[in-house]
Amino acid sequence: MLSADPSASDEFVIEHDGIIIGKLGAWCLPEIGFFLRRESRGQGLAYEALTAFIEYIRSQGVAQLTADVDPLNIACLKLLTRAGFLETGRAQGTYVVGERVCDSVYFRLNLQSP
Repeated sequence: MLSADPSASDEFVIEHDGIIIGKLGAWCLPEIGFFLRRESRGQGLAYEALTAFIEYIRSQGVAQLTADVDPLNIACLKLLTRAGFLETGRAQGTYVVGERVCDSVYFRLNLQSP
């Protein structure tokens, strides 16, 4: 379940059984981001939250969503693909996490009918 004040932000917390287990949103449209607590992964909760967010943002008239994913994050790559995102490109050495240089896989989801 997503919860937020839509008039204030397009950022949502993800709740399950009354516990906050993650966050999902568009901090700078059209790019989205999300995370889920480790113990909540593998249960379909991220997919449920992402598809609810896609429908919400589509209802706001947004034309597309994008995502930038570390190619080592296989679960995230699978999640975005399952939700209909298409890979649009790749780049090397795009950001640093801690001391590790990360690459990027770019995704896009068109929300408007052609």
